[in-house]
Amino acid sequence: MKTTLPLCIIFFCCGLLHHAAAFAGDELHLCGVVQQVDRAKGTAKIDVLSASCPGAQIFKLANAQIGTSFDVNTKRCFVIDHNRCSDATMYTITKVEGE
Repeated sequence: MKTTLPLCIIFFCCGLLHHAAAFAGDELHLCGVVQQVDRAKGTAKIDVLSASCPGAQIFKLANAQIGTSFDVNTKRCFVIDHNRCSDATMYTITKVEGE
């Protein structure tokens, strides 16, 4: 009994940590072709190629510096501030791949 109780506690704690880590993601990595950039409004229209969020979507740009890395008709990969994608919501691009 002395050796099984600490072992059970260790397995229980590892199980809790694994479960928490599995649901900790709050960002989504996407790739797509830039169709339009509106620097005045701080938005970009991107034809997303990723299966998790396909089609033309409009995204907010976290800051003006992110907007300078988007050129029309170029493929860019980026991270948005949510772990899912819906057509009814405008998400913010928080990070651009390669920057």
